Amino acid sequence: MGQFTIRKATDDDVEQLAEVSARAFERDPLTEWLVEDPSNTLQVERQMFLAEWRISKQYDLIFTDSDRQGVAVWKPPGASVTIGNRIRQVWSLVGSIKLSRRTLAKIRLFVDVEKAHPKEPHYYLSLLAVTPDMQGKGLGSALMQPILELCDREGIHAYLETETESNVGFYSRKGFTVRQEIITSDGKSKVWTMWREPKMSDTQYVELDEYDTVRIKQLILQNDMRGLISILRDPIVGDIGTIMIKYPPQPHLPPTYIIECCDNNGSAYYIGDFIADELEKIGGGY
Repeated sequence: MGQFTIRKATDDDVEQLAEVSARAFERDPLTEWLVEDPSNTLQVERQMFLAEWRISKQYDLIFTDSDRQGVAVWKPPGASVTIGNRIRQVWSLVGSIKLSRRTLAKIRLFVDVEKAHPKEPHYYLSLLAVTPDMQGKGLGSALMQPILELCDREGIHAYLETETESNVGFYSRKGFTVRQEIITSDGKSKVWTMWREPKMSDTQYVELDEYDTVRIKQLILQNDMRGLISILRDPIVGDIGTIMIKYPPQPHLPPTYIIECCDNNGSAYYIGDFIADELEKIGGGY
């Protein structure tokens, strides 16, 4: 498995990623029924991606790699846009879609998919595409990882749909399980909906960035929480050093800030835990 640098996608990436998505889904079952004229396949897939980009960029959860060989599009809890919305946008953009009994059956399939969309809070993987010559090398997994880690840290589920049976095994290895199989009336097409429980076996620790470290220090000192000022006046204790935020494995427990100082020998001096929500309320929630 290769090593990849994953980053947030920007508007500068959109044309390249549209091409990546088009190539990745050129043989996808969804494409086969959506496009009446095979010569239009790549153009339709590009439009599909552009429609998805317009819908999803507001959430700032679109990821790519440094070489722009893949893309993952996520939506946060509460976002209601699904694959059916994307198809409706493409319908208005692409003239190659023709009404037929087969097409109407497929549209009904995706209406059923939308109805099956979970009501529980979750992150929704609406699109994952990797250019064909990079498939099977770990890039798809790497693109998913930032949000899967976030799900585990926050104790939130993840959800996706796939129209390809081979992808079911891939997503299963990432912790997803099949929630429902939705089949067209003619039995020729199928969508698998998949659901992932957060992995909360271990407490997660994340070090704050410089801005938040300064902000939290100010809140703690301004309110002299737990007599911290008197502690800091101790000759063997220095200023506040590292601040970590701790996410407990139990979803019902709140995250806390872990405060450490350093003594004059350079050893960590534990100060205490401060419940994050309570501290933010003191600071006015900014």
